[in-house]
Amino acid sequence: MKKVVVIGCGSAGLNVIKVLRQHMSVEVVVIDKKNYNLFQSLLYQAATGELDPGHIASPIRSLMSNLKTKLN
Repeated sequence: MKKVVVIGCGSAGLNVIKVLRQHMSVEVVVIDKKNYNLFQSLLYQAATGELDPGHIASPIRSLMSNLKTKLN
């Protein structure tokens, strides 16, 4: 099985992983300095108290396990 290293798990990194897993049988290794993915478009709503911060920041491990479950 081929291995692919993805640097950064932002929106682009997540999309690359999704496409690779759909079209190829590869093992994906993710390298990121943070252990969470932040959806910055809703950051102002979390700062003003309109939205729970847990809704805009997701742990990378849970995103990968959710992605793996959806694709299998």
